[in-house]
Amino acid sequence: MNSKIKITTVLYTSYKTSDGKHNLKIRISFNGYQKNISTDFYFTKEEYKEIQGKTKTRIYSKEKRERIKEKIYDELKKYKEMVSGLKILTLEALNKEFNKENEKYNLELFHLLSKFEKKYRKNDQITSADKCKETRRSIENVLGISEIAMVDVNPAFLYRYEQKALEQGYSPTTIGMYLRYVRIAWNYCKDNDLLDHQLYPFGRKPKYTMIKSKQRKSALDKNDMDVIKGYKVDGAKRFYLDLFLLSYYTFGLNLIDILKLEHDDIYNGFIDTTRKKTKSQFKIPLTKEAKELIKRYKDNESKYLLGKLEENETAQQIKDKSKYYSKKINKVLKTISKEKGIKKVTFYDARHTSANNLLVNKMDIATISQLMGHKDIKTTQNYLAGIPDHDMKERVLKIAM
Repeated sequence: MNSKIKITTVLYTSYKTSDGKHNLKIRISFNGYQKNISTDFYFTKEEYKEIQGKTKTRIYSKEKRERIKEKIYDELKKYKEMVSGLKILTLEALNKEFNKENEKYNLELFHLLSKFEKKYRKNDQITSADKCKETRRSIENVLGISEIAMVDVNPAFLYRYEQKALEQGYSPTTIGMYLRYVRIAWNYCKDNDLLDHQLYPFGRKPKYTMIKSKQRKSALDKNDMDVIKGYKVDGAKRFYLDLFLLSYYTFGLNLIDILKLEHDDIYNGFIDTTRKKTKSQFKIPLTKEAKELIKRYKDNESKYLLGKLEENETAQQIKDKSKYYSKKINKVLKTISKEKGIKKVTFYDARHTSANNLLVNKMDIATISQLMGHKDIKTTQNYLAGIPDHDMKERVLKIAM
């Protein structure tokens, strides 16, 4: 340790608790400056003198006195090691290292998830904010804990959560989604050098490997899609079904992006808009079917194309309205599935089906990625489940064997 810095303990007698005890502080003296750091130790003056060996009183047993001295020594050692690791000895560097060290020893998973939730809400990233909240609640309920230090979020902890969650009926997809937000919290600690990188729990075994869903991608085959297209329904249910079809005919445009479409986003045969999820600008050609659906529901009195949003609505209100319509759409799709005997369908299937339909018709993946508004072509590849069974069968049987 640099000789210019002196690290000692001092009993802070300016303040005392109701039982007459004072806090023991770590005092760091540096170039005329002093920094006093509170500890978890509280003593009377007489107790502290005994700990120091400056009196012959016998308030503590010898064993207890030695245990206390050892704990105080460990606390001093922690700060001495912190200071000795400084490359440049300045007050600013000392404060920065102290703040980092202080945060390091107070890192806790639920606290970080709450911190990220607030950050996401402030940036109108409502889905991510909600997932942080759901992740925290899930871990609390599944494992029956109210806090967990980040240093204890290790492979054993993650596998235990995974196993317990599966036993309680969570799907692999849901478990993986929640653990991605745990990984975000850990990446924050790692990227800011708050925890040793060797403790990072995610990766190949023996570290924790993210659980994978065993479900097939949800693209509908041509026959099932034709059933949905031809289904007869009136009133509000017709509108909900048409929202599903509009997503399909706009190459999987998300529901919240459909609701936020403005009149100026439609021009010269294209939809030119910004994806809510990625904040990226993208342009897609307007198909004949999409034009017909937009014409049917276009609201010229509203700022928004379909007139289902108000101008002064917050990001949270828009998200809530999107959830409302999603439930209504899925209810209609569920009815169709039961009546017509096809696979279970949800609104999200429109996106997968549209992407796979382009693939079946030999559209290159780079163009599909652009139409879906993806920033990374790997994301598009995750959507492509391969050629649906019906189309695969037709194409294979045409080949002479």
